[in-house]
Amino acid sequence: MVLWQAPDALRVPIGALFRGGDGGWRAYVIEAGRARAAAVRIGHINDEFGEVLAGLAAGQRVVLNPDSVVTDGSRVKPR
Repeated sequence: MVLWQAPDALRVPIGALFRGGDGGWRAYVIEAGRARAAAVRIGHINDEFGEVLAGLAAGQRVVLNPDSVVTDGSRVKPR
């Protein structure tokens, strides 16, 4: 059963999402080798992906499953 679909929806893996201090969604975007916290507005969400309404652009790289060591400005390296 399909409850919702949108062929052109921008989506992000839920493993990249976390809650900020204000309770809103955040994701770490990789910029120039550093993790940068970005506020993200999420629409529909399931157990794999969140629909991105604002805060991320197509093609941006995000940190998957960031642990507590990753903070805004941390050096990161894609693998």
